[in-house]
Amino acid sequence: MTSRKARMRARRRSERAMAEAFEAVAAGDLELADKISRRVIAEASMNPRLWNERGEIAALAGHLDEAEECYRTAIRLAPEYADAFANLARLQESRGRHEAAARLGARAAALRGEGGAGTVETPPAAPAPEAPAPPVPVRAAAWEELGRDLEARGIGALRGFLGAAECARLAALWDDEIDLLPRQELPVGAGAAGFRYAAEPLPPPLAELRAELYAGLRPVADRLHAEVGRPPFPPDVASFLQRCAAAGQVHCGTRLYVTDSGAETRPERRAAGHVRFPFEAWACVGPADARVSVDVVDDRPGRHPKRHGVDLEPGTVAIACAPARPVRVAGVVGLQPVAALWRAMGAAVLVLLAFEAER
Repeated sequence: MTSRKARMRARRRSERAMAEAFEAVAAGDLELADKISRRVIAEASMNPRLWNERGEIAALAGHLDEAEECYRTAIRLAPEYADAFANLARLQESRGRHEAAARLGARAAALRGEGGAGTVETPPAAPAPEAPAPPVPVRAAAWEELGRDLEARGIGALRGFLGAAECARLAALWDDEIDLLPRQELPVGAGAAGFRYAAEPLPPPLAELRAELYAGLRPVADRLHAEVGRPPFPPDVASFLQRCAAAGQVHCGTRLYVTDSGAETRPERRAAGHVRFPFEAWACVGPADARVSVDVVDDRPGRHPKRHGVDLEPGTVAIACAPARPVRVAGVVGLQPVAALWRAMGAAVLVLLAFEAER
């Protein structure tokens, strides 16, 4: 294990190198600055300050997409890093994304006001928890029933979990040109479907849903992990995402689907990492007559697979085990690999909420 002194030396070396990159900027040598800052990030990928500064150099060099990704990475590593929010706001403003710029600028101003100082020179070592509160008490029985379904069948549903206003906010994200990546087509069955990945930091409707679901599911996930000899999960989403980032998982896996009747598919991840939360969430958010089925199918080549599913209508959230469900044989708990499948019986807007980041 690397000693604390060695880590401090490595950090100072990286900071000196980044200072040399900015000296190259001052001398008008952006090519050298770009080369140095890329090398720094390759060696110090967990330092949010250096990611932010790499973003500044990328922006000066005209690499705006890369600059945005650098700022977002800094925010993932330190969710209260005001400078990264401010830089991302300026970048969005320069690209004509005024609504996003205003939201990000307000967030930066709020963080600086809370901190009592202007620029954040050293981001906090551990990010603060996300603001949304845990599930409200009236849902306690639903969480208990869901936990039993997940352990017995690998899938369960929270019916009426989302109100009409919440569904409308989530469905409206499909047309968001700021927080979602460009549309991609899916090779599906009889119908047509497209999807868009979200980007961190998640827009408020998705962030609030993720925080509430994580808080309700974490006790079930901890119990499952304890039975197979694995450690518990962090207390909040921000801490869990920091664990993902430490493992090199920085890409958001949450996505939105818009489908026609008959569309069906098995979602594929870009590149799953080693840090995984044992569940994923599927939410049907519209239109009013939408009907979607989500199934969990045992991945057992050469054998007839077991299949368990739930039907969704707007406001219902399905929770599915992923990538494996618990199986008890002779009193011993094991994990059976599973795959999720969904099928739309009509036009629908569907949210797939992934709790962990991907590679």
